[in-house]
Amino acid sequence: MRRNSAHGHAAAVVLGVALVASQGACDPSSEEAFVHGRARDPCEQTIPACEGGLFASCELDDSRYTESHFPGAVRFLVRAEPLDRIEIGLYFADVRDSGLETTFYWYEPGCSEVYTERVEGSVLLDEAKDTGSVFRDRQVLEDGEHLVEVLSDAQSRVLVIVNVLEPNT
Repeated sequence: MRRNSAHGHAAAVVLGVALVASQGACDPSSEEAFVHGRARDPCEQTIPACEGGLFASCELDDSRYTESHFPGAVRFLVRAEPLDRIEIGLYFADVRDSGLETTFYWYEPGCSEVYTERVEGSVLLDEAKDTGSVFRDRQVLEDGEHLVEVLSDAQSRVLVIVNVLEPNT
């Protein structure tokens, strides 16, 4: 009888762990839900992106994500066609401080043009309070590989995803 009791306890523990894991995957504010099955890219390359010396650390699309830490910068390339919108998603984890500002940069290929959006740190993290994530997007005009850069003085681990949204027809 004792053996069955131990076996029953082990089965209950395994079932409990599986239940907790499955709840995390279904939680819309979880890291797993944010990256929705994308593969992690460590973004450790040095890819020239602009003549001025700017570089990317990887190329992201809807099948990959990266993880980084703020304060600092994350730079990556995104392939897009004319009039597409490049959407950047940030998931904040282990936040220690909101910082003063997070700045988003979207560059046209070759860095011929740059679009910038600055957001106060407290505003950005207030926006992320329910789901842990925020999204910003910008329409680009040229076909090719676009450098995207996010700079922040927040103190946080951050997951980064990209979606390329086609223009409305």
